[in-house]
Amino acid sequence: GWGVHNCAHNEDIGVICAAPAAPYPPTYQPTFAPPYQPTFAPTTLAGSIRVEGISLSDAEANEEVFEYAIADVAGVYEDSVDVEVSTATRRRRLLQAGALDVAYSIRDVKASEADDVEAALESATAEDYEAAILRAAFDLNSVAAFQSITVVEVSDVSDEGSTARSGGGGKKAGGGNPVTFLGVIVGVVVLVVL
Repeated sequence: GWGVHNCAHNEDIGVICAAPAAPYPPTYQPTFAPPYQPTFAPTTLAGSIRVEGISLSDAEANEEVFEYAIADVAGVYEDSVDVEVSTATRRRRLLQAGALDVAYSIRDVKASEADDVEAALESATAEDYEAAILRAAFDLNSVAAFQSITVVEVSDVSDEGSTARSGGGGKKAGGGNPVTFLGVIVGVVVLVVL
């Protein structure tokens, strides 16, 4: 009948009898590149800022303001930022009384985004951090505690991460494999002797 599939019946109109096609033909030659991009475990970036003009108790009670500010500067979500406020330690110069260190870590930064996040943090000035803190204080209704705050120092950002990041390859320069190096030397010696 019309449109009914019966390969043994040659009078069926509009039906083509064929074997089902294989989903993908087999590959007989090896491929030189992986068929997918390798994934890297997320990394954690850490740093600190030194602030003055706020008490330790106010800063500890409003750590969320610092989390929002760091997230703003880094361009990440607030829930990935952790902060710890402590009394500033003495470094090269005498500190004014009341200086505080705000140590931060940004968790679960994707390897593909880590370089951009680190660059945003490294390029931000003390004024950028201060403006972000004041915006966050306003958004979280904590302006009174932060009205006299100043950022007096910004630390370098460190990668507490676990694996290689995009473009890095995961190895330090000059860090070759000693077994490979030994093999090259033995090969050269054999060639010279022959």
